Amino acid sequence: MIKKGDDYILVDFKTSKAFYFEMPIQIAAYKYLWNYAHPDKKIKFEFLLRIGKEDAEFEPRKLGDLDKEFKLFMSLLDVYNLKKEIEGKMKL
Repeated sequence: MIKKGDDYILVDFKTSKAFYFEMPIQIAAYKYLWNYAHPDKKIKFEFLLRIGKEDAEFEPRKLGDLDKEFKLFMSLLDVYNLKKEIEGKMKL
């Protein structure tokens, strides 16, 4: 978390060869959790900073609206929880 003036900025550092589909989903969850825990310090901007594994190249990406990514995160969490519930039934 970075504070610049009155703005809070969430930066997620990634060491990878590329940006992947899952990355904005993860940062959407981080943002939700932070905003829930700190309602007076809401995040205004989100960034992914990719650092190349092999070449240490930097590549920033500013993210915008993450509502759909957070909705997908919650849907995946529902699937995970349902799977655990079904697995629990099968152990009877």
